[in-house]
Amino acid sequence: MSDHERAVNAALAVNRELGAIFGRLGTADHPRGAVVSAYRAARRALDGNLGQPRTVAEILAVLRAAVLEAVRAAIRQGSVIGSASAEKQLQAYGFQPVLPLFNPELGVSATTAVLDGQIATVTALALTAVGADLILGDDERVGLLSPGRVNGEATRWASLAASNAQRTAFDATLGGDPVWHKQAVAAIDDRTTDCCLQVNGQTVPMDDEFVLTGTPRYADRLGWPAFHWYCRTSVAMVRAQDAGDNITQGMVDAAQSELSARGPGGKNRVPIYPVHSRSRRKG
Repeated sequence: MSDHERAVNAALAVNRELGAIFGRLGTADHPRGAVVSAYRAARRALDGNLGQPRTVAEILAVLRAAVLEAVRAAIRQGSVIGSASAEKQLQAYGFQPVLPLFNPELGVSATTAVLDGQIATVTALALTAVGADLILGDDERVGLLSPGRVNGEATRWASLAASNAQRTAFDATLGGDPVWHKQAVAAIDDRTTDCCLQVNGQTVPMDDEFVLTGTPRYADRLGWPAFHWYCRTSVAMVRAQDAGDNITQGMVDAAQSELSARGPGGKNRVPIYPVHSRSRRKG
């Protein structure tokens, strides 16, 4: 196995672990995740109590504490897996890694701002004559007290924690040597976004930005993942001379094959095993 392939495999480990972190927060496939479960419990507790200020405040305080505990753990774990990936990649190329620490409170503060804004809105509306469905939702509508934005922000920061751990380790160890580039590595399965399929295999100098053309995406150019909410894409270090090797070409070809197979609107999605940056549909 080449050094480049070892680095890609280490990056894919981040992809897998980020998926597990997102599941622990809660997704459609993991409805018992901590954040989703905390919101579900809060909605049940608020039902019938929206006109009682003290009770509302107590319920929302419990929600806030549970959500922030889960978010802090997710961001901390993101930093851990990013450091582990950077260490394996640097060792694959013969370096002794320097692994700076990442402060998870940066992401916690950003997610807290979204959460507190939501809680303030719900608290105010709970004391008015608005219908409970506006806050709690019903069979057809998502209420204001829903985990979507908060969970999305948490996944952004878990991904950023992983990327920042990689970036700081690469910078501290490589010292800006132009021999080394970075490569976007997406694991191809039915959940991989158009954005991450489009960028899979793209290679740029360490200090440059990836060019993003797919959807969804935060911006047209970004230096490191996360590229969107729930983004599992990671980064592999690669020598500039290997940027167009067979591994890279296999990544690009596999992503384009999946984009073509999905058809107009990207609706034709099927499970793909094993999940890898060069995975293709069977048959």
